[in-house]
Amino acid sequence: MEQLTIDRAKWLRGDPGSGCMLDSTTGGMCCLGFVGAKLGIPDEFLTDVGTPSDVDNWEEHDADNIFLLPVDEDRYGPSSFRDSDFSTKAIEINDNADITDDTREKQLIELFKAHNINLIFEGDVGAYPRRFFSQKDKS
Repeated sequence: MEQLTIDRAKWLRGDPGSGCMLDSTTGGMCCLGFVGAKLGIPDEFLTDVGTPSDVDNWEEHDADNIFLLPVDEDRYGPSSFRDSDFSTKAIEINDNADITDDTREKQLIELFKAHNINLIFEGDVGAYPRRFFSQKDKS
C-alpha cells in the first residue's frame, strides 16, 4: 500500500470553487496537490490549476505513474487525461464547506484506502486566510 501524508498546515480545503492543486499565493495544496507532488509532478504544473485534468504537459511526465488519472484516448485523444472518479470524489470531499475537518479527514482516508493508499494527516492547522477553512470550523 502506498502512503501519502497531508500536512494540515499546508492543506487547502472547505472552499468550493476557489481551490487549486497548489496555490501560488500561499503555497497551500488541496489533497490532490499532495498526490501530484508525491508523484513527482513539478510545482509549475500544479500551480493554480483546479483539477488534475487541467494540469498541462502530462506527456512530459511518466504517465504510467499517474494512477489516479486514467487515459481515455478513444474519447479525448492521445495523451489526454480526464479526472477519474477518484479525483472527482476527492475534490467533492476536500472542497465541501458543509462538513468539519474531522469528517473530511475520515472521508478522505476511506476514499484513499479504497484505492490502496494509506492517507495520513499530520501537524496542526496552519494560518491560511479564513477562506481556506471549512465553514463549520469557523465558529
